[in-house]
Amino acid sequence: MGKKNAEEMAQHRSIFREGAGRNGLTPAKADEIFDLMEKFAGYGFNKSHAAAYALVAFQTAYFKAHHTAAFMAANLSAIMDDTDKVQQFHEDAIVNKMEMLPRIFMRANTASCRWTKKHVRYGLGP
Repeated sequence: MGKKNAEEMAQHRSIFREGAGRNGLTPAKADEIFDLMEKFAGYGFNKSHAAAYALVAFQTAYFKAHHTAAFMAANLSAIMDDTDKVQQFHEDAIVNKMEMLPRIFMRANTASCRWTKKHVRYGLGP
């Protein structure tokens, strides 16, 4: 299902419908089930990918919960060219009771973000 070849998908739909009919399902119910599987195939992925994404999600949540200022500073540095995302992280920092210190100009050899436990100073890049 992952390759989305329309002709091959049509063949598999008819094969699935025949097999479902042998197991007592109506063609309409078989099509409904096949449609659900086809929809899932548009985004679904195997267990190893799911496990890897789950691990990254857990680590991200841990760092955000336990090292909030460093997490915000690192993310702000990573997305500094996307003003919409910078605004989202800035608002998220405020919601998480972080104090966003005023922007300052930082020299080329310095990090674009600095932080303490509850403060983030987001600077203008070089």
